[in-house]
Amino acid sequence: MSLDSIIRNAVAVMSSQMQSVKSPVQHVIWTGQDGMGAKTTTTVTRHPVISYKRHQRRLLDGRIVEVTSTLTFLEPIPPNGAAGRTEPVDTKDKFVLPDGSGGPIVDVIGLHDKTQGRPFYTKVFLGVRG
Repeated sequence: MSLDSIIRNAVAVMSSQMQSVKSPVQHVIWTGQDGMGAKTTTTVTRHPVISYKRHQRRLLDGRIVEVTSTLTFLEPIPPNGAAGRTEPVDTKDKFVLPDGSGGPIVDVIGLHDKTQGRPFYTKVFLGVRG
C-alpha cells in the first residue's frame, strides 16, 4: 500500500470517528464579480471540526496573526473553479460558525494528495486581520 493511500485511509477513519464533534458551518464561497464589480458568492453548509482556541500563528511571509478559531475539514472541499480563486478555500471566502460568529480567513493549510489532486484535509484559520 502506498503512503498516499495510507494517509487517505487514516483521514477517512478519523473523519468517521469524529462525526459526533463536527459542527455545521456556512461556507460563503467567493465566485467572482458581477458586471458592476460587486462580489458574487454562493453558500453551502460544511461540517468541520471546530477549535475555538485563540493563539498567534506565524505565516510564511513572517507576519504574526491572531487566530480565533480553526476549522478542520476531513472531507475534500470541491473546487469552485472561478477565475482568480485559490482552491479549495480562498481568503475572499467567509465562514459563519454555529454561533453566528466568523472572522477573516487568515491562513489555509493542507497536506496535498497528488494522486487525487486535492488536499487530504484542509485547515482554515479564522482570526483578526492586522
